[in-house]
Order: sequence, then structure tokens, then C-alpha cells
Amino acid sequence: MIDATVDLVIFDCDGVLVDTETIGPAVVAALAGEVGWPLTPDVVRARFLGRPEAYLYEQIRAHATVPVGPEWLRTYRDRVSEAFAAAPHTMPGVTGLLDALDARGLPYCVGSSGSHARIRHSLTHAGLWPRLAGRVFSADDVAHGKPAPDLFLHAARTLGAEPARCLVIEDSPAGVDAALAAGMPVIGYTGGPTEPAALAHASHGVIAALPELATPDGDAPPCDAGCPPRPTESEHRMRDLVRRLTDPGSFTELAVERRAQPPDGPIGWPGYDATRTRAATRTGEDESVLAGTATLGGVPVVLLSFVFGYLGGSLGERTGDRIEAAYAAALDRRLPLVSLIATGGSRMQEGMRALSQLQRVARRAAALRDAGLAQLAVLQDPTTGGGWAVLGGAADIALALPGAQVGFAGSRVRPPGADPAAYTAESHLATGQIDAVVPPDALRATLTRYVTALARPYPGTPPPPGPLTRAPLPDTGWAAIRAARAAGRPRADAYLAAYFTDLLPLGGDRAGGLDPGLRCGIGLRDGRAIAYVAQCGTANTPAGFRTASRVIRLAGRLGLPVLTLIDTPGAAGDAAAERAGAGPAIADTFLALATAPVPVTSLVIGEGGSGGAMALAAAGNTWATPDSYFSVIAPELAAAILKKPAADIPHLADALRLRPQDLAALGVAGIVSPPPRPERQPPDAAPPAAPGNR
Repeated sequence: MIDATVDLVIFDCDGVLVDTETIGPAVVAALAGEVGWPLTPDVVRARFLGRPEAYLYEQIRAHATVPVGPEWLRTYRDRVSEAFAAAPHTMPGVTGLLDALDARGLPYCVGSSGSHARIRHSLTHAGLWPRLAGRVFSADDVAHGKPAPDLFLHAARTLGAEPARCLVIEDSPAGVDAALAAGMPVIGYTGGPTEPAALAHASHGVIAALPELATPDGDAPPCDAGCPPRPTESEHRMRDLVRRLTDPGSFTELAVERRAQPPDGPIGWPGYDATRTRAATRTGEDESVLAGTATLGGVPVVLLSFVFGYLGGSLGERTGDRIEAAYAAALDRRLPLVSLIATGGSRMQEGMRALSQLQRVARRAAALRDAGLAQLAVLQDPTTGGGWAVLGGAADIALALPGAQVGFAGSRVRPPGADPAAYTAESHLATGQIDAVVPPDALRATLTRYVTALARPYPGTPPPPGPLTRAPLPDTGWAAIRAARAAGRPRADAYLAAYFTDLLPLGGDRAGGLDPGLRCGIGLRDGRAIAYVAQCGTANTPAGFRTASRVIRLAGRLGLPVLTLIDTPGAAGDAAAERAGAGPAIADTFLALATAPVPVTSLVIGEGGSGGAMALAAAGNTWATPDSYFSVIAPELAAAILKKPAADIPHLADALRLRPQDLAALGVAGIVSPPPRPERQPPDAAPPAAPGNR
């Protein structure tokens, strides 16, 4: 019944793999009675089978006649654990079924409503934990458990399988509903207490015995005992992303000498060799990362691609060898490094020898940075632990897939009550830790745009953009202020769109901050790359200045000239900005610009408010549009300091000499002028000839 259309089998745990469904309901019934809600095990099974613990707890609290707090849930877990320890064993046929799936090289995992601790407890006492460790997915991992599809979709996404090519084995109506909502085929299993009628809506029928799943038609085995695994299909699944992102036939794997290790690895972890053998059988790979060279849009790159199906994409000594080889190849050939990351972090079976790989990677990353070579990362689900820190977090450009789990703390090691939304790609984008979230169908084009841009820096100094209005130079200082503050004046987005043909965002300060009043990125002009930092007319925050510094320094390392667009009434001066380090952040932007090893062009397009504007002004190459001003202080603030009445503000604007023509006279900035108007033709003049017809 499991045919070639299936790439991943997802098992429920209790009642499918482990015979516990008679135990849990009895414990719940007893505990519910203790708080005044009389239930029988059958009623518990009907109401809660397949539901997450959070739902059970909410219902107990709602129906109890005495106050119920978190201690009830702890008591429930303790009693269930005690009962499971005394009784659990595998459901009939489980071991043979899993052996058959291993022989076919077909991956499988657990998707259960139980907590990670409870699932591990059950599988350990049933003797199944060693073969399922690293492939267990719990309702703890998602915002909504069964019957929502989140858990099954998370499992499929993590293991690189399309939902339609997953097969779910469930014994609860809620689990069947979840699978159907996820768009996955589902088989109902009635080998436990669940009645067949309750699972009649399962898309692929109902079975009473697990061995029925081991054969395509329920009778003849798919192959004899010597049937080889399916490395070609597994290899296809794990390398599919590489094939989809790179130019056809361009990926060539690097030759890396295989490190000799003692039995069961550097610290002798019991069963480690057998675990690696099973991982290789499942994935068709012999380590958790691929390293090679390829081209994206014709641009040569070095590519690292993690294989999460191999021990959770974890980093061990041999992983470190391959990563180090990739960095060395990028340095020797002066190529950008692109990392496709999906990892749970360092490999515990290799102990501190695994953790030390982070130092190796960091040294290589620093060498690449010093050599002026770009590092790009694509964060898949999940990207956690040290792999996120030294490969993703240290990348010059970090992109992520939608919904990817990203964070230093993986789902099983977070503090109790941690907000799961904080560990998502979208949260990291909102807090300035990554540059963009890119849908899978746009990933190849987006990556290609970035690497192509980085390979073609703009030669020389960028010309200043021309003004987007035909505003005349202002007669007075106050007229200049009013023109710069006009609501309809063109802002940064309009100037960037007019100046560049493509914009590639670089967002955030990499320290938890994002300023929505700043646009940063890489733009293409005449097919060549220029880094840009553009103020949007607001008071910029310390995060904004830190972002500007980051982009300017990145441009300097990668040899990209810089364009800055100045438009701010001044840096944010509120208490929050002060606590966030406004002074040091602004100072660092001054230093970044002053030491930039690449040409920088600056254009004042609106308000040039004091130090917050001057921090982005290139010394000796700053320009101003006719509808802008640049001032040491706003005239209103000058009046407040001098204790002048409001009527004197326009006169102070004149005294400050802040008009574009004043700036030119002072040698502070040049003036950009609009292009000349086209000559008007007489009404009876013939239309101009089209190009090529003269």
C-alpha cells in the first residue's frame, strides 16, 4: 500500500507505533474525576484522541469544579509517564514495517500531538527511539496542533517532502482531519481501540494491521530480502534544491578526503555508526552537507547544501571537513559562497569535537570576509543552533524561506513558554536579522539576481540622481524649508526607482533592529551594482544608523560604490533612541563613511536635518536638489534655543543659510539641475523622424 508515489511516511505515535491508547485515557479519566469532571476512558478517547495537550488542559480547566493550574498538567504528565514505563510495547508489526521501509530507503518520521518529552518516553520504553531520534515532530513545534495541518506540514517541510507525496498513518479522527487539511494522503489504522467508522473519511482507506502497509498490494512483497535500497530516489530528494537553483548540469561536487574515525565516532557514542548507516540508507548521502561548485545565471559560485534528513543536518567532524573545503575553494578561486542551510546545530554524538567545528567555520568565514568575497545564505526549515550563528547569522546576505524555523535555540531546548513566533523567518526579518523572505518559486531568480549584481560592480563614482521635479531654487530659507517638507515632494522610493533598474534589499542592523524609515540594498544601474542607503523623511533610529554602517562597510569589502539619499528632519532624539545607543550608532556611521574604500555619492532630496543627515553625507561629493535644504539645526529649534518668538522662525531660516544655493556658496554641496525641457515644435512642424528612419 506504500507505492512509489510516496516520499515520506508520517506515523502518529500513540496507538500506531506504541500501544498506549488504553493507558492515556484511563489516566485522564482518573485525573478529571479528581477535579470534579467525571469521565470514562471511552469518553476521554472520543473527546481527546489525537488532540494536543494544550487542548486537553483547556477543557479540564473549563469543566473542573475546583481551580486547576499548571500543576494539573505536570501531574498528568508524571502519571502518564509512570503508566507508560510499566506497560508500553510496540503495536503488532511495527518493527517489520520499519525494517521494510529502511530496506526501500524510504524516510519516515513521527508526527504526534504529544509533547517531545512524552513522545521520547513512549518510544524509548518501546525500543523505537534509536531509529526515530531526530525525526520526531510534536505539537510543541507549531502554533496549532491537530486537527490543524500545521504539524504535518512542518514535518514535510523539514524533511524536504511535498505534502502530496507524504503518507500519514493515523488512528484518530483529529489526525485524519489534519492530514486531509495538509493535502496529504492518509490511512486510518484501527489496530487499537478506534472504531473503523470513526476513520472512514481517511482518503486511502482503513487498515487493521500494520504489515499491510509493507507491500504494494497487501500480498506480494515489493522485493526479496536482498532488495537494494533506493539511493537514487533519496538522492534526488536531497539534491533537488541544488538542481533547481543552479544552472543545468553545473553542480560539481568537491572531492574531500574522508576522515578516519574510531568505532562509533570520536567519543565512542554507542550505536553512532549504526545511526549513520541508517541515515545514509535513507538519504543516499554519506554526510549532512554537500559541497561543490556551480553557476547561477552563468556566475560561478561555491555551494554548500545541508541534508537535513541526515541526522538533522548536524555538524560533525566530517561535516566540518566539507564546509572547510568549500570555504577554501571559494578563497582559492575568488568566488562567492552560497550556503543552503537546514540544520539543528552541532552533532551531540561527537561531543565537543562537533562543537569545535564552529571555530573552524568562523575562521574560514573571517578569511573570506577579509578577502572581499561575498557570503550568501538561504535559511531553510529549520536553521538553528551553531549552524544559524556561524553560517546564517554571519552571512553578508541572508535570505529565508517562508515559515522557516530560525533561531539559536531549537524547538526542544527553548525556555518554557517561549513564544514560537519569535523563532520564525518572518520574525527575524521584522527584527533586522535577515534581509528578505523569499517564496520557493522565486528563490532561484532572487539568488541569481544577487550573485549577478555582486559580480558586476559599477565602475568609478556613481553620478548623482537628477531632481524629479522642476522646482526652482528657493528665494528664501523658509521657502526652502517649506519645499522640502511638502507632502507631495518625491521621496526616496521614487528616486531609487528612477535611478536603478533593479533593487535588491539589505535590511536590518543584524542586532535585532530595523528602521522602517531607511531603505538599504544593492541597485543595478546600466547593469552594474551600486549599494544604496536612503533616508525616507523620518527621524532615523539607532537601528537605522547601524544598518547604514553595515551596508556601507559591506559595500567597501565587496568593492561596490555607494549612493546615499539624505532626507531626515534629524536623528531620533527620544528616550528610547537614547537607551538604544543613538550617539554611538551615529558616530559609527560617520566612521564607516569616512573610511569607506569605495566612491560615495550623496544627494540631499528633502530635509537635511543636522547630524542625522550629515552622517550620510560624502565629504566632497554631496549634492542637493532645488527642493531641499541642509542645516546645522532646524529653524524652529534654533528659535527655542535663542528664546525667539515664532514670528522670527522664517528670519532664522535665512540666517542659517540652508538653501541649496547657500550650500553651494559655502562649498558644502553642489546643486543638481533638472534636464532641459525639450524644445517646443511649431504647430505646423512635421513630427520628428523615428530612430533609424532619418
